[in-house]
Amino acid sequence: MLLILPFYVLQFVYMVTSDCDTAPAVAGAFHNGSVTGPYSEGVVLRYLCSLAYDRVLGGSNYYSCSSGVWTGGNLICTLGSCGTVEPEPNSYIVGQAGHYVGETTTFRCYGGYDMNGDDLITCMADRRWSPEPPTCVKVRCPEFSTPDAQIFQDFSGVRNEFGSKNKITCTGGTVLQGPQYITCLANKTWSGSPSCTVPNCGNPPASYEPCTEVFYTDGNTNIGSQVEVICLENAVPSGTSPYLICSATGRWSHEYHCLCGCRHDCDGSVNIGPRNVTHGSEIDCPCPDGSHFKRKCLNGTLETKTFCSSTHPTTKLPVTHNITTLPDTYNRTPIMPTIDYELLLIAIITTCLLVCTIVITALSFFCCPSCKTRCTELHARCKLCVQDEKSKDNIPRDIENMTEVPLVAKA
Repeated sequence: MLLILPFYVLQFVYMVTSDCDTAPAVAGAFHNGSVTGPYSEGVVLRYLCSLAYDRVLGGSNYYSCSSGVWTGGNLICTLGSCGTVEPEPNSYIVGQAGHYVGETTTFRCYGGYDMNGDDLITCMADRRWSPEPPTCVKVRCPEFSTPDAQIFQDFSGVRNEFGSKNKITCTGGTVLQGPQYITCLANKTWSGSPSCTVPNCGNPPASYEPCTEVFYTDGNTNIGSQVEVICLENAVPSGTSPYLICSATGRWSHEYHCLCGCRHDCDGSVNIGPRNVTHGSEIDCPCPDGSHFKRKCLNGTLETKTFCSSTHPTTKLPVTHNITTLPDTYNRTPIMPTIDYELLLIAIITTCLLVCTIVITALSFFCCPSCKTRCTELHARCKLCVQDEKSKDNIPRDIENMTEVPLVAKA
């Protein structure tokens, strides 16, 4: 027992006086001792936060090696910040803005503005942004100019900058082509390209018509110049005068057109050749079955689209006195009978004479003498009717030879 006791005493003494192998690891800090251990018993290390870190108040920054253990220190270092950066006017931050040391922030300018500086800045260890946040300035358009024009600009800001306006006024008798006001756009261009030109009426509308020829008397279409419109190929003129004058307003004095003729075409196959059909006239087109159809020329186009058809020929039907329908190969619509009015008139006159003869004969036996005169008058009127109709050559010759029945007086 006595031999074992000294062993434990020696072990205790060793434990009390043992070294520390490695220094404590403190985030964002460094110490004043050697980089590697071991560290002897009783060594005290002083820790400081790195340049990019800030010390949190309240903790000790001294660490002591005691019996192989570091004691006394509780230093806390946090990553330093450059603070929140604010974008300059007319700019904005892209994505998430950083503010800790080592983080970056990206900027962009709004439309119509150019960036002056770098678009990317970094938070440095000294708690400053580097480089400085960029600024955004208005873009500028190139100087605008055009011949024979005066340019007036709104000078409320910088000349030719984004949003500025120019007013164009033409001189020397020229006229403005395009907008009078133009604006500097975000893409550094002007909103229009006006120009000042000598007034011109351009080609008259008739020059684009296929049956028209235009003769430029003065060789141009400037103000005061004259042109002559000539109609060709059976075209019909439409307008007051073929002579047009370019007015000061840049318009022709009046309109004048040529209504084109047509090519003679019955089956729709002619597309070349002279236009020998005058506008407004008709052409007669025969068909194999003897029928015809017409096509009217209207300003270069034949109006109707009707052509001959071989599937439904035209057939002249015989005249009949009975109701007749077409054969099965035609429409089944009934056709009303044709009435022969000549035969009908003969039948009426014959019936009239027959009735008159019978009546006169009967009156000869039954009428009193005083009535004979009336009967004779009735018969005479019937005979007169026959004579009138015979004069029209509508009565057969056998009616003409009919004899008068004598009146017989009753005894």
